[in-house]
Amino acid sequence: MNSANPLTPPPLGCGYLSSSEVEQLVEGRLPAERQHRFESHLAGGCGPCALLAADLEVFRTLETDGLQPAERRAFEARWQWTHALLRREMRRNRRRTAPRSWALGTLAAAFALAALLLPVWRAGTIPHSAAAAVIEPMPLSSPLVLRGEQGLPALWQAAAQAYAAGRWDRAASLFGEIAARRPALADARLYQGISLLLAQDPATARRVLRSGREVARIEGLPCGALLWYEALAALKMGDRQAADALLIEAAEAGGIYANRAKELADRLNRESRE
Repeated sequence: MNSANPLTPPPLGCGYLSSSEVEQLVEGRLPAERQHRFESHLAGGCGPCALLAADLEVFRTLETDGLQPAERRAFEARWQWTHALLRREMRRNRRRTAPRSWALGTLAAAFALAALLLPVWRAGTIPHSAAAAVIEPMPLSSPLVLRGEQGLPALWQAAAQAYAAGRWDRAASLFGEIAARRPALADARLYQGISLLLAQDPATARRVLRSGREVARIEGLPCGALLWYEALAALKMGDRQAADALLIEAAEAGGIYANRAKELADRLNRESRE
């Protein structure tokens, strides 16, 4: 088994594979000898590594079965977000000796999030009128990094219930409380901003989403969804110039809203010329 170095991130699984080896395993680049040793280790009944292997099998099933192109982009976008967040948390905790249980479900969470993201994609088109642009709630997922933090998982669950029930004011308040307690958690600001937007408070939503975007960039996380909803908030406020710029950024940022941002930006440009 690999020895734990206090200057390196804690490994996934039981620690038999290092973090870099797990990445190689996911990408199919793990050396054959190491792959064989890992399989022998699995045969010995290691629970954490069995979970890791099961999650990998889910990923491979998704790959071989083939998702629709737009749905695959949605899955990959959230995977990139989760992977970046995990790597940041691993760096943050590299000098700690805290239990590693928070990391064991990371891959499972990332793959399960794909199922939440698939409804985001729609085959339809953005309405012709900018004023009629549809604002849809983004599917909700629970950040893995909240596990083990006093009171935050329960608070997120309460916010998620309000969000799912369409109680936007309540959801915004709860997500705001989470954001206040975890200022570096961009997800809390994202869902708070969406809730405020759906509660017909675009001005506050815009400020919250902008702050979430700044946090995400500092943390090295994707900003596409934050840019998309901030653009919709700007449109609701009648700030066409800002909306145009945000839509262009959202399209260039990639992710699940990139195509919709580009389409809406193009339609707005056509409308302005008519």
